[in-house]
Amino acid sequence: METKFIYQSIRQLSKEVQQMLVQQDMLHMATGLQDGEAMIGEYLDHRELGLAWNHLVYMISETGLAPTLAQRYFLRRIGQELQDLPAFPVRKCPTP
Repeated sequence: METKFIYQSIRQLSKEVQQMLVQQDMLHMATGLQDGEAMIGEYLDHRELGLAWNHLVYMISETGLAPTLAQRYFLRRIGQELQDLPAFPVRKCPTP
């Protein structure tokens, strides 16, 4: 997986996760959720891939959000690619 693709995937996933949080009225649950997509975008703009990844995983795990199957696939692939960062625990995602 190319680094550029990882950046694009994290940016897209953060947008989707933010939309899911808005739809489910979960933005109030924890600090860093209301502007989560913007924070991740800033991390990516400054080439802080690890921080962007960690914040994306935080947004999902802190809220108990259930990513779609496609989202879980990309989360797992990115986590595996970023070997020294924790891989997203797909098996722990609740099924919709």
